[in-house]
Amino acid sequence: MSFRRNCVGVFALAAVAAGCSATPLPLGPSPDPTDPEAAVAPTTYRPVMSGTAPHAPVALKPWRELNEGVAPGAGKSP
Repeated sequence: MSFRRNCVGVFALAAVAAGCSATPLPLGPSPDPTDPEAAVAPTTYRPVMSGTAPHAPVALKPWRELNEGVAPGAGKSP
C-alpha cells in the first residue's frame, strides 16, 4: 500500500512540475551591432535639471536671534 501511495505522490509531483515548466520563446535574429544602418529607437532631449524646483538666494536673517532660538534652554529665563 505504501509503495502505491509513493508512486502516486511521485507521479503527482512530476505532473505539477511539468505543468509549471514552459518552453522558452524562440529568439529572433538580433540586429548586427556594427551595422550603421540599423534602426534605433527615437529619443527626445530632456535637460538634467528639468522638473526641479528653482533655488534662489534669500535675505539674511539675524543670526544671534536664530542661535538663541535653538540653543539649549532656549526660551527659559536665567
